[in-house]
Amino acid sequence: MRSVAIVLALFAVASCASLPGQSMSPEEWYQQGASFLKSRQYDEAISAFSEAIELNPRYSKAYRNRGLAWAEKGETDLAISDYTKAVEINPRDGQAYYNRGLVWTEKGDLEQAIADYTKAVEINPEDSQAYYNRGVAWTKKGALKRGLTDAEKALSLEPNNKRLQDLVTALQAKIATQTEDRFQQGVSFLKSGQYNDAIEAFSEVIELNPQYAEVYCNRGLAWVEKGEFDQAIFDYTEAVEINPRDGQAYRNRGLAWAKKGEFDQAISDFTKAVEMNPDDGQAYYNRGTVWAEKGAFKWGLTDAEKALSLEPENKTFAGLVTVVQGMIVAKKRNRFRQGVSFLKSGRYDEAIRAFSGAIELNPQYSEAYRNRGLAWARKGEVDRAISDFTKALKINPRDGQAYRNRGLAWAKKGEFDQAISDFTMAVEMNPRDGQAYGNRGIAWTGKGDLDRGYS
Repeated sequence: MRSVAIVLALFAVASCASLPGQSMSPEEWYQQGASFLKSRQYDEAISAFSEAIELNPRYSKAYRNRGLAWAEKGETDLAISDYTKAVEINPRDGQAYYNRGLVWTEKGDLEQAIADYTKAVEINPEDSQAYYNRGVAWTKKGALKRGLTDAEKALSLEPNNKRLQDLVTALQAKIATQTEDRFQQGVSFLKSGQYNDAIEAFSEVIELNPQYAEVYCNRGLAWVEKGEFDQAIFDYTEAVEINPRDGQAYRNRGLAWAKKGEFDQAISDFTKAVEMNPDDGQAYYNRGTVWAEKGAFKWGLTDAEKALSLEPENKTFAGLVTVVQGMIVAKKRNRFRQGVSFLKSGRYDEAIRAFSGAIELNPQYSEAYRNRGLAWARKGEVDRAISDFTKALKINPRDGQAYRNRGLAWAKKGEFDQAISDFTMAVEMNPRDGQAYGNRGIAWTGKGDLDRGYS
């Protein structure tokens, strides 16, 4: 048996050797090396590939496969050297980049590995294994989102690959857990006033899940606390683009606009917030505050009262109602006094504007209607004067002065019956109103009833 074995061995060696007087070509050495590599005879493979390279120093495949043999022997540095030589000769050798990436991974140099896997997929976009291994490298670096992206790409190329399916599932679960944990950390930082830490945490969550609207809202809050209103507005805008029904994001963005002094933008967002949630007392309160800042006290009071009706025990809301009411009273009185002053000095248009401002603040302000009517009358706008005197009397039916003034306006129009009726009401309201008696007498005279005129 021993002699037979020796013969067979010699035969095997002879079959690999060239005939006497003949030399092997680089390709023949390469094929011999490939055969040894396949049968895991790594030293023999290295020797054969080296012969091929000796004969053809530009034989890139020989370098690549010799690198593979070195890698199998654990000689990672020599493997990397050969793969590097292979891609220097043939920069389109995606397999050499991929193989070198595997060695870099084994050495723990993930940055280099990722760079090589990236070159591999650039050269061959269908290389699922390169995507898979790059995904694993990203995961080891803690870049779970990038790892999942590569794993999903690999799976799309090999939908039935169980290993790829498992990797995608595992990464999805890990990302979900990490996302929620980091989000809660961010919330904790936000509550404790650690705004920079909160922003960092929320930013990591967004990296993991860019469609997480609530995270943008919370990061926006942190930006506001830091006084970075433009950054906050950007985040709230991202939140409402992801979820257009997010009333809280609109409300928060409104606050950021208000802090910037952009009151119209703020009001627009608070309005969207109450459209999304008609029971959002805070949104009404915020809008009321901005209206008051703009000097639109009536609108401010309406919103403040609405907020208080939703939360009757809220002292902040009640405080706003009181403050705005005070502002309205003060402004109303000021506008009324301005109107009286303009009226006395004959500046009737300015008087009308002032009284109109007082009426806007308080539509039940009968004195303002009466005095505006007087301004209209002195401008010769008799019909407008009658309209204002009539409004004053609807609010205060016992305003004898308004009756007397309206009577004069009717008389100017030649409507003496109407005038006499109003002068009569004036003296009923104030029996000591000599001017009303005199005016009624003139009206009777105007009707041709001289006896009554002189009574």
